[in-house]
Amino acid sequence: MRVYAVHFEIRRATFKVERYAAAIFILTSENGYGVECAWVVPMKDLPALARATEKKFVLRPSKSVSSNDRFSKFRCNTTAYLYQRVMTLLDEAP
Repeated sequence: MRVYAVHFEIRRATFKVERYAAAIFILTSENGYGVECAWVVPMKDLPALARATEKKFVLRPSKSVSSNDRFSKFRCNTTAYLYQRVMTLLDEAP
């Protein structure tokens, strides 16, 4: 059985909602030199997507291309798409 869920945490102490801010979560390849999958999540959306604890937000997105979880619209399955999403964010910022 393959497990496609990955685990990310963001500390509440470092969490800040800014109009153009986003969290970029990157799952590296097994050897650590490549990007297997990434998620670009606007900070304003993060609290609604993550499980909140007293000290952190916990995200458990699926890395599966066919997954339709709540993180799928933020998933970047290629580095080219990750680059495109980041460049779009930068272009939208004042």
